[in-house]
Amino acid sequence: SGEVLLVGCSHSSVQNILKETIHLTGNKVALLAGGYHLLPYGREELMTVANQLKEEYKVARVAPAHCTGHLAFKILFDMYGDNYLYAGLGETIHFEK
Repeated sequence: SGEVLLVGCSHSSVQNILKETIHLTGNKVALLAGGYHLLPYGREELMTVANQLKEEYKVARVAPAHCTGHLAFKILFDMYGDNYLYAGLGETIHFEK
């Protein structure tokens, strides 16, 4: 359980968006879906962000899209495994209560 957070392109940083969401709601994030704006980041920076999502912000599931970038997709997939959802064009994510 937790918040479902849908982001467009996280220009202000996905970490800032998560921090503010958790601060405002007091809840964990069950799913972070959308563009994380990580294309400009190198491997080391991406590993840091991925670790922050999982360990610091306790994001349960991720569904990265478009501006997240292919290297970040791979890193997040490796880190999240079954809790990584493919969010490509035409995909549907179903939510249950």
